[in-house]
Amino acid sequence: MRNVRRAIGFTIGGILIGFGAFVGLLFFPQILFANHVEHANLAAHYDAEFGDSIGPVLRDIEAALSTSEINDPSLRHDIFFGHGNSTFAAIQGVRGRLVQSILGRGSVLTYNTSRPPHFSHVITFRIPHFESNLLTHPERRASINLRQTLTHEIVHTLMIARLGSPVATRLPMWKQEGYGDYVAASTTTLKNPAYDIRQSVQRILNEDLSWMRDVEGNFTQMRYSCKAKSSVMTEGGSVWPTCYFISRVLWEYLVDVKGLTFDEVLDPYVTDADTLTELIDAYATNDHG
Repeated sequence: MRNVRRAIGFTIGGILIGFGAFVGLLFFPQILFANHVEHANLAAHYDAEFGDSIGPVLRDIEAALSTSEINDPSLRHDIFFGHGNSTFAAIQGVRGRLVQSILGRGSVLTYNTSRPPHFSHVITFRIPHFESNLLTHPERRASINLRQTLTHEIVHTLMIARLGSPVATRLPMWKQEGYGDYVAASTTTLKNPAYDIRQSVQRILNEDLSWMRDVEGNFTQMRYSCKAKSSVMTEGGSVWPTCYFISRVLWEYLVDVKGLTFDEVLDPYVTDADTLTELIDAYATNDHG
């Protein structure tokens, strides 16, 4: 009987140790990576030999974040390039399955695991190409904008830090996703002297927006399912979900043109349907310039 109890004790102890190790590596996986580079409050962790390519990317991300009204330089952001790291992939795979089972959604490509101020993680299993500013899917070879994606994800952390996770995750899709794209574009697209918001409005009008209209032709609220409805070519040449592009332009209009603050845009009375209607009507009549 004593031997049985001892065996049970060892088993339970082993399970607890294993669980503790899993949680520790889930929250603080830095030790799983051979290399890291830091700039300001940003740190990139990776196994491959990227040379001096990461530094400029971190500087660009930090510059974009500094334009945000809600930026907090005291928060540390860790970026993990996990492609090829089997231990990291296995741990994050378990995390992803738990998220999917609990929340009904999750991602195995790029996602944010922030719980500020204790830890802030951006994780990607896409392959980075720093010189061409791309993150490439290892199997499909499909690419997305590297700087925009990483900045976008870190902005989610800033929103969680500002609002708290329960409030931030309940925001309408366009307020969550549009602000990240707006900040990411602040030092690139929106800083270009040749940029004109009218061009973005025209890109929107050139798209088939029937998925966003009700039976009477009025705009309705955008939901996350809209990502699969339509894609648009952005100013930088990236293919991006149309609803994300619209969301960015709505933030741009409300903040840069109308002068609203971050908190004012979050007011429940500010909706995507009403703002898009106003935006199109305003520029169709050249009321703003």
